[in-house]
Amino acid sequence: MKIKFLISILFFSFSIAWGHGGERRVSKEERFLIPANKDGKCGFVDGKGQWQIPPQFDFVWWFSEDGLSDVEVDGKWGYIDSLGKVVIQPQFDNCFSFSEGLAAVKLNGKWGYIDTTGRVVIRPRFDDVHSFEKNGLAAVEVNEKWGYVNRKGKFVIKPQFDEAYSFEENGLAAVMVNEKWGFIDTTGEMVIEPQFDKVYSYGLAAVMVNEKWGYVDRKGKFVIKPQFDEASFFEENGLAAVEVNEEWGFINRKGEMVVNPQFDDAWSFEADMAPVEEDGKWGFIDTTGEMVIEPQFDFARFFQDGLAEVELNGKWGCIDKVGNLVVAPQYDNIRSYKNIMFVRYESKWGIIDEKGNYMADPQFDGLGNNLKSNGKDRFSISVFNENLRSTKGKQLFIPVRRKDTCGYIDEKGNWLIKLLGFSRVSEFSKNGLALVCSENKYGFIDTTGKMVVEPQFGLRTDSYNKYGLAEVELNDKIGWIDKRGELVIPLQFDDAYDFSKCGLAEVELNGQWGCIDTTGKIIVELQYDDVSTGMENGFILVRKDGKLGYVDSLGKLVVPLQFEKASFFRNDGLAWVKLDGKWGLINEMGDQVIQPQFDEIDEFGDKPFPPVKYNGKWGYVNSKEKIVIPSQFDEVRCFSKNGLASVRLGDQWGCVDTMGNMIIQPQYDYMGNFYNDGFVAVEKDGKWGLVDEKGQIIIQPQFDCMSWFDEELIFIEKNGKWGILDTTWKWVFEPQFDDFDFLSPFEGWILVKKKGKYGYVDKSGRWIVKPKFDYLSHGSGREVRGNSPFAICERKGKLGCIDQQGKVVIKPRFDRIYVYEGVCFVQDIKKHGKKWGIVDERGNYIVTPRFESVNDNWMY
Repeated sequence: MKIKFLISILFFSFSIAWGHGGERRVSKEERFLIPANKDGKCGFVDGKGQWQIPPQFDFVWWFSEDGLSDVEVDGKWGYIDSLGKVVIQPQFDNCFSFSEGLAAVKLNGKWGYIDTTGRVVIRPRFDDVHSFEKNGLAAVEVNEKWGYVNRKGKFVIKPQFDEAYSFEENGLAAVMVNEKWGFIDTTGEMVIEPQFDKVYSYGLAAVMVNEKWGYVDRKGKFVIKPQFDEASFFEENGLAAVEVNEEWGFINRKGEMVVNPQFDDAWSFEADMAPVEEDGKWGFIDTTGEMVIEPQFDFARFFQDGLAEVELNGKWGCIDKVGNLVVAPQYDNIRSYKNIMFVRYESKWGIIDEKGNYMADPQFDGLGNNLKSNGKDRFSISVFNENLRSTKGKQLFIPVRRKDTCGYIDEKGNWLIKLLGFSRVSEFSKNGLALVCSENKYGFIDTTGKMVVEPQFGLRTDSYNKYGLAEVELNDKIGWIDKRGELVIPLQFDDAYDFSKCGLAEVELNGQWGCIDTTGKIIVELQYDDVSTGMENGFILVRKDGKLGYVDSLGKLVVPLQFEKASFFRNDGLAWVKLDGKWGLINEMGDQVIQPQFDEIDEFGDKPFPPVKYNGKWGYVNSKEKIVIPSQFDEVRCFSKNGLASVRLGDQWGCVDTMGNMIIQPQYDYMGNFYNDGFVAVEKDGKWGLVDEKGQIIIQPQFDCMSWFDEELIFIEKNGKWGILDTTWKWVFEPQFDDFDFLSPFEGWILVKKKGKYGYVDKSGRWIVKPKFDYLSHGSGREVRGNSPFAICERKGKLGCIDQQGKVVIKPRFDRIYVYEGVCFVQDIKKHGKKWGIVDERGNYIVTPRFESVNDNWMY
């Protein structure tokens, strides 16, 4: 389940209760108003879909119990009353809904609080805030520390916590100190010392210690000892869902197993019924564990007001508590609200009653929580995670193909540009143009869909370069066009490479290479077997008849064709060249700085002291025609930042300084490079250890293998298991992993494998995702494009998503997942073939599968 109740309720309440002053609570006097948007503007409709406040705002939110709604106009936020009158002018960069008579507002990068008249009660000075609670306190952040203020803005509990939650009904608030969670009371006294890895607190608090979940009471005493793999909080009926060995069951407040672990997944109880999954199908159990509605649905949500939303064959409907279909599965999405339901059909939202009759035909772009927000830090159920999009605040054009139509959709699946008869389209580049293909001919369109360059060319590039030119091909000849589609460099070359940083392009005609500038003027005559413009100093490396030389940016041959091999000029103006089988250094005039004499060189060595080989032995030179360390070693490494280099004499390794002094005598079977902290891994008799730059042993050779993660952690293998050491030589994790990987979706995460399953740990020794998945990844077939809010998890051959807190937000049930700038596309081959659809942050379809491709990488 991965705490589905927490995902659907906790996440919702944290994002809205803290971000908007609590869930919707409608006062008796207030009109029945539902946020809605249409054609890019937002307003409010009634339960029949009639506009009560016309669409005129960029974004709106539910009315708070104070009778005000926060609205956005031209990037600024203010408040209106239930008649649509602006009572607080839009002037804030961001805001929350009113809670307990005060609303948090952001101005010039800082947060403060106003009252319902718009008067600033607490001036903006905080970095982040929560809304005020009934106890008159609000959590606020200053200089990366959290504390609590009263309604006058005075600190009642000074900033001292790394994270802090709002106070709950039991008078306690969860706070984090040094990566551990504890609980404080309203005076700031630490009632339960920070000791837990994670917490969920509703009544008894669910806490995690050493990868296992248990429950503590208000005094921090374990009422139920840590023993579960996952755990949710207790519901009003006294039951909580827990996971043991990948199976879910339910316990009571004494820790007794009321419903034995047997389900593949489960949600918490609501109205004494809980959705559970068996063999890929969802049904419902009662509090005794009896299956009252047999598993038959592809997905199910819990009961609200006597109805539960269910999914079948990619469509959503509703059932009653007996299991009868009240609303047949026919909608792309459905969300209950009081005694009505919002339904999505073919990209539009409408309203139906509890019997399934239309009260408002599908006509809205969004309803209720499903509005699209262009603002910042706003919660939206309809986008997978809009706040993590790298294009946040901009129109998103997603390239797709459906049947014989290509074009671009937004994150809700609405067509922005449709091109009938086209086979492929590329992403829009920074200059606002995209490559399109029709009948194997290529052209360019702009973001309005206007054809800027008619399809007529062969494929050479998918975008314009920084000079405003695009390389094109027609009838096997290559040239360049400008943004109007005009040929500015005629179609005349047989082959070419686009313009480099120096403003030159390499071109070939009749087997001869040269260079042109952006006007098409020939700078380097087409007379060479090869040319290369990769040097930043403007020099061009040319080859003819097996000899290499250098041409300047004016096309003049400044270093004659004479070398067998040659490198680019380095930043110090020197280049390695090979003449008569020997290597030396020349300057940009072609003068020999170091006469060719070396058998081998390390072209990529540190510039001050590159390694060179002479008469079968290695030494070091500098760039001033001086051999600083004579050739005497059998193998060498480049100098590290601390001025030391590992060298081998015979079969033994030691190290020297830049003067050639032997700092560590040759004694090891192997020695790596020194790290910035001044230590190096060494091997002796098949075992690995660490020594410092003076040769002092830090860790005796005892391990089977060592590998660096970064400058902070070392992976250690012992007896076939990997562990992690920090640079104080303390265990972060003792050897226990079968394997590890440096690649991870989020900074500081480390992929590990244990007992055949994959999980994530962090650098502090905390489990983020326990090892329970068949694989975890961040791309490569389970692709990610742009900033991604999640990692991909795999179980039993199906893919799902994990968020940055390590929670499974989309359970593994899809065959492929591709995320385009935070919008989640999925394939479910069994149900929909290889067509792509879009899901929200809970895995519910926003757009049912209909696209054959999404953002084809057709240039590669």
